[in-house]
Formats: sequence, C-alpha cells, structure tokens
Amino acid sequence: MTPRLRLVVAGVVVAAAAAGCSSAGPNWSIAPPAPSPTAAASAAVASSAPGGSAPATPAPQASTATGSSTAPATGGSVLSLAAKNIAFDPSSLTATANTPFTIHFDNQDTGVGHDVAIHQGSAGGPLEFQGQVIVGPSSVDYQVPALPPGTYTVVCIIHPTQMVATLTVK
Repeated sequence: MTPRLRLVVAGVVVAAAAAGCSSAGPNWSIAPPAPSPTAAASAAVASSAPGGSAPATPAPQASTATGSSTAPATGGSVLSLAAKNIAFDPSSLTATANTPFTIHFDNQDTGVGHDVAIHQGSAGGPLEFQGQVIVGPSSVDYQVPALPPGTYTVVCIIHPTQMVATLTVK
C-alpha cells in the first residue's frame, strides 16, 4: 500500500469513527438498553454467603433516607436500627423466634458506608444474615429470614469493632 493510499484509508476510518461518535439528534432510532431490574437487584447485594454462593436471603429493598419503614413482605415485625456517628442506635434489638422480620436500617452518616451482618452468638460466630452496604444518608429495609431463639451479634462489616449491637431472638 502506498503512503498516499494509507493516508486516504486512515482518513476514511477517522471520518467513520467520528460520525459514529457524534451526538445523536431527535431522529435517534436506537436507544441504549435499560438495565434489567433483576440485574440491578443482584448487583446491589454486596456480599455473598459462605462458600461463595449467592445469599439465601432476598435482596434488601432500598428506600429513601426520609422514607418510613414498610411492612415486611414476610409477615414479621419491623425493627428500626440507625447508624449514627459510627455506632448502632439502639445497641440492642429483640425479634420473635422462627419468624422472618425486617430491619429498617437508616444510615445517617453522610458519605460513610455501613451495613448489617447478623452472627450467631459472637461476632466471630456463623453468619446468619448479611445486608448490602449503603452509603449515608440513606436507608434500606433488610428482609431477615426466621432465626431460632438465641442471642446474636449485629455488626457493620466495615466498622466491626465500633458498630456492634445485640439481637435477642425469643
């Protein structure tokens, strides 16, 4: 290929690329695909269950920072838990045994990520539930599966030594 032909081919390639990258006018006929709600919900879950599989619990339902808690889809009670100044408020919660429940989690720490993880017994015990990390100010409703009676430790995986609460299930 001669240098002049290479220059012509390069010019055609550049022109075609520029035409493809130009802004579309009102006659746009192809819209970019919208993300699927299922994919968005799956991507929202920031953790996985032990062993690398997806968590057995449904993805939490997001709400606004000022939104009120909603009745859980599973029929249990709604527990309110806030993250405020890198601490859980309140520091103890109570739920009914063998009944799914909702934790309405309100992260009030601006620009800081928090979540709720429930461990059987101590913070080093078996993981029973892990919710998605949310950056404040924001809130989320975590749907927690039924737990047997016992004492559980609630921690934030990002701040496990500062953010600790007790969950009593009876």
